[in-house]
Amino acid sequence: MAAALDALRAGRSYAELARAVRPARLASSTLSDLLSGKSRPSAETLELFLTACDLPEEAWRPWQAARRLCPQLSCSPQLIR
Repeated sequence: MAAALDALRAGRSYAELARAVRPARLASSTLSDLLSGKSRPSAETLELFLTACDLPEEAWRPWQAARRLCPQLSCSPQLIR
């Protein structure tokens, strides 16, 4: 799942992602953990990340389902399609 999230990021820097969700906070350490697969994001963190990536809310459901199904972010990206 981390690889799929990184692809969704589409080259945006951590700073760009953080700016996109202001006034909410998306720390670079949180982004690093999320995109490296080190930890599974909370539902709130995932939603902030999807917002930062300009993904419309109606497209969040597969990402939320993948988060619930994957105990770790190393789950296959095919789950999201």
